[in-house]
Amino acid sequence: MHAFWGVPSIRYLDLSENNISSVMDHNFRGLVNLLELKLDDNRISRLQVAVFKHLTELRALSLQRNLLTELAPRVFSKLSKLHVLKLSGNKLEDLDPEVFKDIPIEIAWSRVYSVRVKDLRSPVLSATL
Repeated sequence: MHAFWGVPSIRYLDLSENNISSVMDHNFRGLVNLLELKLDDNRISRLQVAVFKHLTELRALSLQRNLLTELAPRVFSKLSKLHVLKLSGNKLEDLDPEVFKDIPIEIAWSRVYSVRVKDLRSPVLSATL
């Protein structure tokens, strides 16, 4: 299903509080100019690798207050323009170094809000904190 195909003019999309439990990469196909995506207060428990790969212009992504406990390696693939990443209110415990591989590390850590992290498996990420 390509819900947003044919509407490339959408720049801001707020899908918060919609009881969303899963997100797939094809859900965002066609949103080529999207700058900000909010998926707060849903029931998202996992994100597939490169789930946001069609959102190459995305500057801000908010996934606050979902059910995320981990993030797949390269989940943010193709988001090289991302400046704000909000993950607070999740129970993230282990972050693989590959999670932030495609976004600049200084952006990843300076703008990741309120994440409880139990285990960082990368000396590079540990030093950045």
